[in-house]
Amino acid sequence: MVTVIHPRMEDYERLALRWIDSAQKEYRDSHLMQALDFFPNMYNKNRDGIPQTDSDRAFWLVCQAAEILDKSIYETDDNAVILDLTATATTYLDEALQLDPHCYDAVRMRQILDIESHADYIEWLKSMSDEVKESCESIAKEAGMLPPDHMMGLSVFMRPYLRWLLNIAYEYYMCGHYRLALETCTLIMDLDNHDCLGARLLAAYVYVKLEDAEGLAGLIHMFNHEENAWFLPARCCMAYKQRRLEDAEQLLRELAFSCDLGGNILMRQEEIPPALFGYHLVFAPGTSDELFVAVSEAAVILAENGGDYLSPMGSWIAMNPVIAELASTNESEGTA
Repeated sequence: MVTVIHPRMEDYERLALRWIDSAQKEYRDSHLMQALDFFPNMYNKNRDGIPQTDSDRAFWLVCQAAEILDKSIYETDDNAVILDLTATATTYLDEALQLDPHCYDAVRMRQILDIESHADYIEWLKSMSDEVKESCESIAKEAGMLPPDHMMGLSVFMRPYLRWLLNIAYEYYMCGHYRLALETCTLIMDLDNHDCLGARLLAAYVYVKLEDAEGLAGLIHMFNHEENAWFLPARCCMAYKQRRLEDAEQLLRELAFSCDLGGNILMRQEEIPPALFGYHLVFAPGTSDELFVAVSEAAVILAENGGDYLSPMGSWIAMNPVIAELASTNESEGTA
């Protein structure tokens, strides 16, 4: 099951570490566990009262910016409101950078808002990559949270670097540099075997673009044959491209019935920009929202010409009788 880290979850984790450090200094052993048990209530009711550094305050501003850029903007169609929300989020990011110039999530997100050329943006990300890694490692080491090899995602202080790399992988993917995208995803998964950021999800789609069925199978095996809303469409599209049409049909049916709105989502295939904070928009695992995000991220695959009259592949999916029937049922029940 895929779980994407919500920025507020990461903020909670950062402040919990500060709280533990503070509690160890303030309380005797007999009262330490009681103090730690109180933290969730403290976070929910008086977050600002928790010990924190300027870097923690900067990250909180990033969380608020992410809430706007990766959620609120998609809840309105009013252009004036979208402009106001974007301006507010930009202000949060600028304030974060004033507090902590090494808040690399803010650095990266702020740069995205001013992007003019994807090629230039990739080069900028690559040129900064070593600096980001060294800075994150220094901060993690100082906090006593430098993770062991291949488990970088365990440290909240190393995740900004992993997100930096995932942003590079996504830009490669969107620009058609699929092998470079795969190399970057592989690097992320090597640095973090648990893959807390979901690089494997992007890698699955890259394998489809490369028509590397063996590579896709190896990726799925690496994660214990995990079934998720990315691996299923990747397998389905791979089967279709290889003209294993019965397999493709079976996988499509499985995908369609994986959630309540499966037919509707697969019929519409709506595309929205990726999350600025961590590429994948936040979703509840196993829900229609998860499939919606996965299908949106599959747009590059679904738009691909499969060499037949049903192309692009998105048309083959939308025209499938099972999908059409499910979508019609969703519409008639008013669940769309």
